Amino acid sequence: MKKPIILFFLTLLSITCIAQSYRREFDYDNSGNRIIRTIELPPEVVQPKSAFISNDNETSKFEDRIGEIVLYVFPNPTAGELTISIENYDDLTQGKLSLYTVNGQLIREVVVDSPTITLDLSSYSSGIYLLSLLMNNRVKDWKIVKQ
Repeated sequence: MKKPIILFFLTLLSITCIAQSYRREFDYDNSGNRIIRTIELPPEVVQPKSAFISNDNETSKFEDRIGEIVLYVFPNPTAGELTISIENYDDLTQGKLSLYTVNGQLIREVVVDSPTITLDLSSYSSGIYLLSLLMNNRVKDWKIVKQ
């Protein structure tokens, strides 16, 4: 009986220590509204493969990686244009973007041939869509909200 209790408290202590090592930073405008939130994790904490970057006064964007390639998808939600920006893009990089409805119906497909791709979603109805990127035989998916 003592082992589970001791194990529980050791686990709780380690979680508390990790939580206290995060750095939190907030920026506010002159009216006192929070405009930027930054949370930095210590290097020993495993970083997620996908990051959500948020600025409270603007729309958000996603940062993701496929090997050395860094991808940004923004703005999300969008009322019209959606931009996919690819860092470390070269001409040998092959890829395909696919846009699906929530029912799985393919409604748009684009060959990736430049480091920046802009999709005009203004003609589509408001709702949730799935954006899928196939690049270097790997697939990344994002949920896109069309306003």
